[in-house]
Amino acid sequence: MDAGEARELNVPHILLQQEGGILKDMVEATGPSESESLKRIAAETKKFPHATRRTVPTMDSSPKPVKKNPRKGAFCLSQLFFGWLLPLFYRGSRRGLGKDDLTKCLKADRSEDLGDVLEEQWEKEVSQARIASREPKLRNALFRTFYKQSLFDGFLIFLFVLIKTILPVVLAQLLVQFQEPTNSTHLAVVNINNDVITTVPPMAMPLMMLPETTQSHLENLVFDETAMINKRRRKRRIRIDDDKPAPGNSIGGSKPNVGQEDEGLETTMFPNLSEQFEADDPSGTANSTLVDDLTEFLHHAWNDAFWLSGLLVLLTLCGCFCCHHSDLRERLVGARMRIACCSLIYRKTLRMSRKAAGQTPAGYMINLLSNDVSRLDYGFIYVHYVWVLPFQACFTCYLIWSRVQWAAIVGVVGLLVKTIPVQTGLSRLSSIIRMRVAKKTDQRVGIMNELIQGIQVIKMYAWEKPFHKVVSLARKKEVRQIRWASYIRGIYLSTMVFTERSTLFLAIACCVIEGRAITADIVFPMAQFFNILQLTAAIFYPLAVSLGAEALVSIDRIQEFLALQEHDATPPSASSGGLQRNLNDLHQTEDSGKPAIELQNVTASWEETTEKTLKDISVKIGTGKLLAVIGPVGAGKSSLLQMLLGELPIQNGTATINGDVSYGSQEPWLFTGTVRNNI
Repeated sequence: MDAGEARELNVPHILLQQEGGILKDMVEATGPSESESLKRIAAETKKFPHATRRTVPTMDSSPKPVKKNPRKGAFCLSQLFFGWLLPLFYRGSRRGLGKDDLTKCLKADRSEDLGDVLEEQWEKEVSQARIASREPKLRNALFRTFYKQSLFDGFLIFLFVLIKTILPVVLAQLLVQFQEPTNSTHLAVVNINNDVITTVPPMAMPLMMLPETTQSHLENLVFDETAMINKRRRKRRIRIDDDKPAPGNSIGGSKPNVGQEDEGLETTMFPNLSEQFEADDPSGTANSTLVDDLTEFLHHAWNDAFWLSGLLVLLTLCGCFCCHHSDLRERLVGARMRIACCSLIYRKTLRMSRKAAGQTPAGYMINLLSNDVSRLDYGFIYVHYVWVLPFQACFTCYLIWSRVQWAAIVGVVGLLVKTIPVQTGLSRLSSIIRMRVAKKTDQRVGIMNELIQGIQVIKMYAWEKPFHKVVSLARKKEVRQIRWASYIRGIYLSTMVFTERSTLFLAIACCVIEGRAITADIVFPMAQFFNILQLTAAIFYPLAVSLGAEALVSIDRIQEFLALQEHDATPPSASSGGLQRNLNDLHQTEDSGKPAIELQNVTASWEETTEKTLKDISVKIGTGKLLAVIGPVGAGKSSLLQMLLGELPIQNGTATINGDVSYGSQEPWLFTGTVRNNI
């Protein structure tokens, strides 16, 4: 109503120019400064296009953070050690945190940008699915949107698993050093037959448990091998020192005699090794002293407790960095997926047709935005462990095989059999129950929404107890499904406790049956091997499968919502077949020579199979005229207006609209904010 008369609604910059209009009078009553400000704002709105698929209106008047994000521009070391969080922790420990401590989000985390990228990929997926005559998949659009961010995370997780698998090898070598009675790098073994003392590698210690004759023979072989290696080292030192002037009383002349004495031993006991040395160095000289020095240094470091301790600490730190940063990055990817899906759902609600909106329960949409999208936060944190697990299992089996042979196969295969098939079956069952829980939750939320909307009638007729029973029954059905989901979750979480211990018991039992000696450098590394493999196979893999299955169920539900029917953003101009809708542009200037609205034999219906809502409607409305549509209830007044807006599909006839279209909803839509923001 404008000055007691019914007038056509229009855009703000035109309404403020109408003399005697109620909106202009209200603005001028606010005062000169406010009036000029409002007119300037209204004039600026003329430059903006109307809301379309690409422009989403916003009515959010809440204050936005103005502080700079501390992570933006942080130094590399601050990023590595999370030092950019220290000021926030300090403020929180001193006075607590509030809204003033919120900072601007990074550009990569903005809802508008993420929604634009995902919407573009979703439209590509829809077009590709239409060409291939298949159903569009939201998971494909999400993969193309976020796979680049997740590739580097997969490399970090693979590096973390590799480091964790190497750690037991270093630990085993460190334990060997503490088993030695002296500070030497080899254990001393007395060869009684030859009355000499030689050095034996640590792995040769179980040989002393053999019979005396066999032990004596093997000790002779070890002694001969050690003499041969020492002889080769002396020969290299002599040939390298030949270029230097020898002192007169040098003892180097006696070394060739030693070499000659050992030469027969080398040729007799190790002829193949001697030929191999000559093939490695045919000229009889070292190819590079740098390589020899590096090899000797690595050999010394690998048999030194201090170097091994430092390597153990370094690998642990590197594993921590890879683990925490990959976990943070994967959680960020999950949060961005959730934000992008929320933006896509919001944009879809603005484009839904009235028919689709009427068939969609309010509880369904509320559950999508409150429950389903939250599954994306944790759904794909552990997804990379699914493809890392086979590589880790093979590598771990090889490392254990090098120590205990067949016991490694028994342990690794037993662990995988107890985890992968069981967890995969439980995760599939969990996804089925998750879908049931979601449906029961939709029903309960829908009942509560209807109850709140009609609370006045319920109070007036004292229907509290009957509706209480209805809500209790819906909640009881939902809790029953949640209870089954909790049982399944408890079963696969309990497998994390006994899997490692039972596997270690089987492996050690196989070692005892084979007659192997059980020492600390075998048991402790083996326990750590199985612990690391169990971490991936019994914890990360089940979490990846179960959480991923729940996330895929949520993605499918969001996909069903995105596939609902949309209304045409332009006014209808249907041909006789009712399929053509390329009408006038919304911003087209008015032509006084043409009628404002012209309908010719228009027939429209919400569904093709139902009765026609409008039949053979023909009308012509001139420019500048006021027309009122009157009639009894159910005559089709609202359907006629919805047909002009493009929400009611035209099946036959032609509808033409010349000029701009303004819409005033019968039901008010109020946003959080001021009256000015709502206008």
